[in-house]
Amino acid sequence: MSWKPQRTLAEGSLLPLLSLFPSLTFLFPAEALLTSPGSLHEVETCLVDGRLQRVYKNLWPSLREFWLNAVSKYSNDTYIVYEDQRLTYRQVHRRAVKVAALLQNIYGIQKGVFAAQTADLSLTNLLR
Repeated sequence: MSWKPQRTLAEGSLLPLLSLFPSLTFLFPAEALLTSPGSLHEVETCLVDGRLQRVYKNLWPSLREFWLNAVSKYSNDTYIVYEDQRLTYRQVHRRAVKVAALLQNIYGIQKGVFAAQTADLSLTNLLR
């Protein structure tokens, strides 16, 4: 049995109306404040894959660049706390680089290869 929503996101949301009727911002005061021009979470309407969508104007170009910036800025700050163990941004980054190298060198996962496909192939070869 699978669940299917009764309405699409576009049908269930009045937010697209804000770009057409800015005077309706009183209906969404928090969103209007957070996404206003000049704010960190400012939104703009852009064409994405042939569809007009509201997107954040100040997003990082990629998750990788966001992470590398965080590592350089907060390298000695605590990033993860688990029970009595604390890891800094730098320590987590070093471990992530080691895991990436392991996946590339041992399992042959390369840029652009979907990880599940490679894991499936590895498992298939292992079972033969």
